[in-house]
Amino acid sequence: FSVCGGFGEKEWIPVYVDYPKGIISPCVITWEGKQILGKLDEIAFQVDIRNEKASSAFNGKENIIVGPAVQTQMVLCRKPKPGYKFE
Repeated sequence: FSVCGGFGEKEWIPVYVDYPKGIISPCVITWEGKQILGKLDEIAFQVDIRNEKASSAFNGKENIIVGPAVQTQMVLCRKPKPGYKFE
């Protein structure tokens, strides 16, 4: 998160997914000592970069991380190939 969450020019850009609740970025959340990754079609798994909010749903419960704790989570990012630029 700390690499892609800043403002200005970035080498790594978060991957955005159009989701019914808005645009999200898949991430890995550390919850109770476990790193959890899910598929968007099986469990809701997202990070809201602008509002510093990450959430995942597993075992029938939504788990939310808010504020500075989001800074340590891993967000799926991509880097443009030489000569290319993302919109």
